[in-house]
Amino acid sequence: MKKIKNESYSKGLRERAEEFINKNPSAIKKVQPDDVKKLIEDLQIHQVELEMQNEELRQAQLELEEARDKYSDLYDFAPVSYFTISDKGMILEANLTVATMLGVEKGLLIGKPFSYFINRDDQDIFYHHRKKLFETKAKQTCELRLRKKDGSQFYAHLGSTPVLDENGNLHQVRAAVTDITEHKRAEEALQEDSERLEGMVEEGAKELKDAQEQLIRREKLAVLGQLAGGVGHELRNPMTALKNAAYFLNMSLNEPEPQVKATLEILNKEVATSEKIISSLLDFARPKAPTVQKVDVNEIVEEALSRTTVPKDIEVVRELDDGLPAIQGDPDQLSQAFGNLILNAVQAMPEGGRLTVKSQLESPEQVVICVGDTGAGISEENLAKVFEPLFTTKARGIGLGLALTKTLVEGNGGTIEVKSGAGEGTTFTVGLPLAVGEANWHGREN
Repeated sequence: MKKIKNESYSKGLRERAEEFINKNPSAIKKVQPDDVKKLIEDLQIHQVELEMQNEELRQAQLELEEARDKYSDLYDFAPVSYFTISDKGMILEANLTVATMLGVEKGLLIGKPFSYFINRDDQDIFYHHRKKLFETKAKQTCELRLRKKDGSQFYAHLGSTPVLDENGNLHQVRAAVTDITEHKRAEEALQEDSERLEGMVEEGAKELKDAQEQLIRREKLAVLGQLAGGVGHELRNPMTALKNAAYFLNMSLNEPEPQVKATLEILNKEVATSEKIISSLLDFARPKAPTVQKVDVNEIVEEALSRTTVPKDIEVVRELDDGLPAIQGDPDQLSQAFGNLILNAVQAMPEGGRLTVKSQLESPEQVVICVGDTGAGISEENLAKVFEPLFTTKARGIGLGLALTKTLVEGNGGTIEVKSGAGEGTTFTVGLPLAVGEANWHGREN
């Protein structure tokens, strides 16, 4: 094929030369025989040179075609997906690997915008990628999601190299695409494992911290119990003597002067307060095991209310469910616990407010009693400390009331929670178990 082309070219060249001579006969010079011989020898040599040059050109052309075919094979069958993209973002060339990756015939890729195969949410990534190519005229990389013909997607790494024209302007982009889906999945799995491990470490650290705090609390409670028991016993005898002295004075004075009478009343009141504190100390130091029996929780709450002096400027709202089944607990201990909660609520409203006591069946196994006030509330900082021994925000008091209440409730198999906020009031919720065999809501058996 190449030889026929060269012969046709030589024939055409000869015909053009003959046409030129026919039109210009003066161009042929008269020469002598010796010159003709010399001329013929030169022509023969020149002809050989031309044939040698033609052969070299044919060989070079063959090598060039072989190199082109080799490049085409390397490009088409390379394990990496390659694109050539115009400055407008249109696909100019694509190899077989990328066609297989996208599930599209190679010929159908040519002329399509590359952005057509990019996930909608990742279009901005490609936009900024191209923008940096035009600005820097240097190789750029990015990661985005590509769409296949069947609609499925995969993560891809895109490496783009700019091709500049003679004026230094970008007119093409050569891009290599690598499927990194497995790598991304491995990264995500590693991230999940890392987060899970962090969670386990945090949970373990929290459990360790809780255990340490519990241990410290138990040690404090043990020391506090010993101290409270000792102090309680030591104070009980002097308090008894003071109480007896006050009683003797009251009996001895028939008509005491007003100032003396007021002093005796103060003495009796403070002795009663001191005895209450001593009793709290002893109860906290040596809590008694509950005497469990079936009891009516509403009766216990009403009894606790009757024992508490409620000022006139505090409205008492009772929302006690009359149809509650019996609960299981020690009536004396529960009465003391509810008495503490009610007294706490009253003391939280020095300027008046509303005291709400509510009881209801929470579940087939539990009754809840709520004691709420409309006082100033408890700050978030103090909320976690309200059940700690010796913690109090009151001007008077030793901070054992709520700690003892928690001990009594939990000793009777119950739970106690508090909900409050500054300026929102406070509500204590006590959960107590039903007595064994008691009917649940509307008479259904447990």
